[in-house]
Amino acid sequence: QAVLTNATLIKAIESLSDWRKLGTYLRIPAQVLKTIVDDHPGNTGRCKDAMVEAWLHTNPSATWKDVMEAVGKLPDVAIAQSIKNVSPDQDLEPSTIYELLHTISDWYLLGTHLRIPDTKLDQIKQECPWSIHECLLKILQFWLRNGSNISWSSLGEAMAKM
Repeated sequence: QAVLTNATLIKAIESLSDWRKLGTYLRIPAQVLKTIVDDHPGNTGRCKDAMVEAWLHTNPSATWKDVMEAVGKLPDVAIAQSIKNVSPDQDLEPSTIYELLHTISDWYLLGTHLRIPDTKLDQIKQECPWSIHECLLKILQFWLRNGSNISWSSLGEAMAKM
């Protein structure tokens, strides 16, 4: 697995517009995020750098799984942009994930291939019966939070079965 460093994480979030929301999902205290904004007013790039530094400093054993879980809580555009820009293991093309978020039609089948329980898939189907995109986001978020084999390669394998 790729090493999580300041540089790789900064690259992963460079296109995110709401870095503070990601910071919240990474469990960075609100006061730390406020201090970052106050220290670097109007400099979004430096704020992102400082957020990453603060998070990795307080979480030296942080993993890509932690990042993926936090990114999975962001709105869909942010997920697409973030994942599109970084593929830590380089075994799944970022453009493939981007296409997945915008063109996949059988989200239920993908969920099955990701080994999401049928009961959860049925629940998602009831929650958003008219939105394929919303259902897809819900299965990806569930997988990121609860999956046993969360990796770029396992997502690629599930997509390849489609």
